[in-house]
Amino acid sequence: MRTAIGVFAHVDAGKTTFCESLLFKTKSIKTLGRVDHSSTVMDHNELERRRGITIFSDIASFSSGGREYYLIDTPGHVDFSAEMERTLTILDGAILIVNATDGIQSHTTTVHRLLKSRNIPVFIFINKTDQAGADISACVSDIRAKLRIDTYLLCNAEGLGSAGFVEWLCEHDDELMQLYVENKVDEPSALAAAIRQVRTGNIAPAVQGSALKQNRRQRNVGHSWECHTRARTLERERLPVFRQGL
Repeated sequence: MRTAIGVFAHVDAGKTTFCESLLFKTKSIKTLGRVDHSSTVMDHNELERRRGITIFSDIASFSSGGREYYLIDTPGHVDFSAEMERTLTILDGAILIVNATDGIQSHTTTVHRLLKSRNIPVFIFINKTDQAGADISACVSDIRAKLRIDTYLLCNAEGLGSAGFVEWLCEHDDELMQLYVENKVDEPSALAAAIRQVRTGNIAPAVQGSALKQNRRQRNVGHSWECHTRARTLERERLPVFRQGL
């Protein structure tokens, strides 16, 4: 059975480019298209290609880690919200794209509220980190303040098993905290706790990078816990009392 993942964003956050890159990386497509070249797989409608925005929700499939997935690209423009909302009934999870130069925008907040109301787990991708004016720490602050969720900034896939991630997760999951106190935390128990808490809608893991350039931006930080600590420290300097009010 395939898992259905919807991709959502405010217009121009790079959502369709993200979908294109994911399909290319998983070898689902042979050629990498671009929105500005009117050559993406998802925006195949002539009107979409002419205007350079997604108007109709579209679906593709890919395989990863021995599992099969449906990837659903949704419109990011508020005028086509009805088309976006039609996809919510079939989703198992969602990827919310945030523009690193703009942070959380109005439609991002609306989309997240809809996802949370339907108990759809959310993963965040902070996109366009290669552009001038990108501020990742400000984005983390924005996510927490405007979406009212806590987030952990991963620098690579292995970060899910890092000590920093586990300690952060313990702040939200009592069961994992008990295992941590008893020195009984292992990878399966940490992953189970992450799944539980993501499903509550109170937390959302995040990664950063450039979908167009197909890379993750690590800012010369070698370990995910160091990247997380740096982002959390900067975030607390900008928003010192928010976490106390959770």
